[in-house]
Amino acid sequence: MTSVYDLLREACGLSQQEAADYHDVRLDSIKSWCSDRRQVPVAVVAQLQELMRAIELSAEKFAAEINPNYDQNAFIIGVPIEDEDAEACGFPSIAAHHRAIAIAMSRLPDGAAFKLVDRTRLQLYPTPKMKTGASQMRQNTQPIHRDLPNPMPGGFQSVVNSRQRTQAEVDRALFRAENGAEFKGAMQKTPAGPQVSYTISADIGNSTSVMSDIRLFGNEPDALLWLDQVAALYGFAKYPIEQRQ
Repeated sequence: MTSVYDLLREACGLSQQEAADYHDVRLDSIKSWCSDRRQVPVAVVAQLQELMRAIELSAEKFAAEINPNYDQNAFIIGVPIEDEDAEACGFPSIAAHHRAIAIAMSRLPDGAAFKLVDRTRLQLYPTPKMKTGASQMRQNTQPIHRDLPNPMPGGFQSVVNSRQRTQAEVDRALFRAENGAEFKGAMQKTPAGPQVSYTISADIGNSTSVMSDIRLFGNEPDALLWLDQVAALYGFAKYPIEQRQ
């Protein structure tokens, strides 16, 4: 049986390596999520859900705007032949771009004739285009939590005392900024309010581990405050935040 992650990955037109690049994690992490050896983070699944919706939206917009070529009695649709063109159109892979084209064709009238033409630098035939969110660095508004070396063996602790840190505290220390972890935030406007999420990725052993969460808030200030508080807890004074469509 396929996993939730693998089903969504394939539906989005991503190879395992392309998925690793898309989530900015190691290929080992993708393989473990695909095989269900490790539980996939909620925010990672949310990324693929959003990608699928964006692919479908780009296809429907394209289908609504394209006009037939009356000289050839067909809809002329450009197909990317290189990764750079698909990426320039906002897609993470050629296969994802192909999926948008196929969806657009399904939205056009039954019996319509289609002609697929390779897009080149000299002839950029009409094709679906997907909007991508722009990431900006956000300066954290919250005081940063600083961890001090643990005088006892086994990790870090926020206050130096006689007790050894618990395993949960040691694990959390692995995701801290000073230990090389990366924090990324994202915000998307929904009818119910802003939805925000974060992912913290850290190289642990031979694979990349990811910690994530996603929340829905009634207003943007509360959403940003929550992101800042989480980032501050893990020692991030600033972090990129992506405004998603």
